[in-house]
Amino acid sequence: MDRVIEVAVWFISAALTYEYFALPCVSAIYNVRYPTTSPTVVKLAYTLSFTAVLTAGEVILQKATRLVAYIHWSWYVSFISICIALQLSYLFYKWFTGGSVVGNKA
Repeated sequence: MDRVIEVAVWFISAALTYEYFALPCVSAIYNVRYPTTSPTVVKLAYTLSFTAVLTAGEVILQKATRLVAYIHWSWYVSFISICIALQLSYLFYKWFTGGSVVGNKA
């Protein structure tokens, strides 16, 4: 099987921090502040802004530190996967609360 990513061994704790702490915290903020009563364009802009900030941070850290070397991966794959993860998180949030999420007017 081809490798997709190479990570410095000591960097694994930072990667786990991102996957198990930072992304869930950002997802929680995303879910709670989601503009449920706004038009679709605002919802799309909201989702893309969260995704862009997370992807930009990942790309900057990857290029500045050289701790992560992507082999068969690119920024746009991260962008798409983060966007999907946030949307799935929101769908789970809606399901878990029984669809009675408080609407935010953003």
